[in-house]
Amino acid sequence: MLYVLFGQEYLYAKSFASKLYEYPLPDETKVIEKDFAYGVLFGGEPSGSGGFPTVASYIVLESDLSEKDLYDYYNKDKVIPIPCEDTKKIGFEIYFADHYNKQIKKDKV
Repeated sequence: MLYVLFGQEYLYAKSFASKLYEYPLPDETKVIEKDFAYGVLFGGEPSGSGGFPTVASYIVLESDLSEKDLYDYYNKDKVIPIPCEDTKKIGFEIYFADHYNKQIKKDKV
């Protein structure tokens, strides 16, 4: 019974992450890395929000497109469906390597 409890959270998190991975890539863009994690390390209770685990999912991309083009492509609200929720969707959080590296140099991350 214990395995089913924790196994179910993993399956939910994996299902949620797969929705992000299924989102079509823009032209001239490829996936370098993708992964997900879930659980209490991201805040909230063990079951997360609404009885589901908190999930962090990401994709690292390499693209010949400009940052503006990538931002415009991904800067959309409510495009990734939430598993088990027919009407709820979320958007993207977008980060660029240069900005991230500058923030690290300034000790802002």
